[in-house]
Amino acid sequence: MNIDKNRMIFLKLQAVMFFVGFGFILYSTVLSQIRESYGLSLTQAGLIGTSTSVGQIIILLFNNYIINKTSRIRMAAIGFGVFTAVMFLISAQPPYILLLLCFVFVGGLVELENVVSCAYISEHAHERSDALMNVQQAVYGIGQMAGPILVTYVLAQGREWTDSYLLFGIACVLLLVVLIVSSIKSTMPVAERKKSQNFFALLRKPNIIMTCLIAFCAMGFDLCIITWMPSYMEQIVQAPIAVCGAAMTLYWVGSSAGRLVYPAFFSNRDPKNYMLVLNGCGLVFLGLIVLAPHYLAAVAGFVGVGFCGGINYPFSISFNCKYHGEDTTAAISAACFFAAAGGTVTPSVGGVLGEAYGLGIFPFLLFVLIMGILLLTAGLYRKEARGSQRS
Repeated sequence: MNIDKNRMIFLKLQAVMFFVGFGFILYSTVLSQIRESYGLSLTQAGLIGTSTSVGQIIILLFNNYIINKTSRIRMAAIGFGVFTAVMFLISAQPPYILLLLCFVFVGGLVELENVVSCAYISEHAHERSDALMNVQQAVYGIGQMAGPILVTYVLAQGREWTDSYLLFGIACVLLLVVLIVSSIKSTMPVAERKKSQNFFALLRKPNIIMTCLIAFCAMGFDLCIITWMPSYMEQIVQAPIAVCGAAMTLYWVGSSAGRLVYPAFFSNRDPKNYMLVLNGCGLVFLGLIVLAPHYLAAVAGFVGVGFCGGINYPFSISFNCKYHGEDTTAAISAACFFAAAGGTVTPSVGGVLGEAYGLGIFPFLLFVLIMGILLLTAGLYRKEARGSQRS
């Protein structure tokens, strides 16, 4: 990366990732208040989360027609402007159908900003993309950890859940002004003018398929944790409800820490070796969860699993960019699409298994996903080793 020229753009994009992570997670923290305000059933409330997934998939299917129309910082500003407007619209407590549409936009715009920022990193810091994409996902995770703090403060003051979105929207305006000024000064590099191909065309490459499946397993793992870990801790481990909530936060602390450790200390190491070691350690922590003599040991196990598994999704994106560097937008979209699919499918699989065999089966599903990542990473490592021997 040309540090003098591109550092500020990188930092602004990371600020965007923090803000969209912050805004994305708000709904999960106020979901019970949303249900009460609208008089929703559990199924209707669940459609809010589904709407964000629908938005993510839609933008990934069509972003090859959108992303490369202008410079990265300008596209980030446009997307963030719409995101800010949606925050204000949600704060106005619109009708239920319009609320669902708002969350479709939230999911799609978060994915848009993710692809834009990843593409910028790949194009301007290709040799450091493994490290910087881990930094980006850590920043996004920190935003998700910070979001509930605002909600807790607002509700503790006796204010409505909509005030969380209103206050956050006001904060978004400040960043939006900075982005608009940057986008006005921006000139679009020629490399960004080419049209991106549909990412499905990339799936003819074995390496791309394998990294996309890693993204599927990685996001499926995270969403299984989000969906089923609190219930598992409460019913199987017999942890107090307060501890279950704290365990979720600590899982994300571990995940963000794991993403920051690689660029800080191991960026000169082969990321595939690093993935193999950490996911192997993840299996050990998973064993600690299953055999935990006390619920605090299970919490430690989830922190360890988060630390070891947080690197998988960022690495899947950076690998794809290296395997198809001539079209980073399509490469990133492919990994993100499979990640969105994994995040949609695997929690449902966990629910089916839980109904059939009980929540005690939950760690087995996590084991399968970690093993999938290990086998796919080992396959990539062997394939590249053979390629280097032939050359």
